[in-house]
Amino acid sequence: MILLTNGRKALIIWLIRLLLLVFPALLLVLELLHEAPLVGIFSGAVLFSLTAFFGCWYLPAYFRRYAAYLDGDVIRITHSVISRRTTVVPLAHVLTVTVSASPMMRLFRRRLLTFGLPSHRCYLHAVGAAEAELLVSLCGTGEAEK
Repeated sequence: MILLTNGRKALIIWLIRLLLLVFPALLLVLELLHEAPLVGIFSGAVLFSLTAFFGCWYLPAYFRRYAAYLDGDVIRITHSVISRRTTVVPLAHVLTVTVSASPMMRLFRRRLLTFGLPSHRCYLHAVGAAEAELLVSLCGTGEAEK
């Protein structure tokens, strides 16, 4: 079995995204504090609570449990926070593979892979660049490494 993902780097990427999302909202809350103090205090408390929930509990819990392995000719993805889920993606059934990366993901040498299966799509987060190339070469060929 080959480990394909790095949960720690994915967590760092998502925490930076969360901070970039919260920053403009924080500026709005500061303006509200000046114009309407009660609304500003309420909005700030809600913003702080949601940021603390997602940044301190949910995202770390998700990526602590998130892992993807190449196991022969299938990819096994374990994920979820409350209940453990395992998704098995047979490489022979993959119709399309889309590899994407934001500038921050390229900085950490991580990729997002989207597998197009006959019935749905499956996403694989925080895959290393070398592992992504390996998966793209294996998909649809039926020649996965054992």
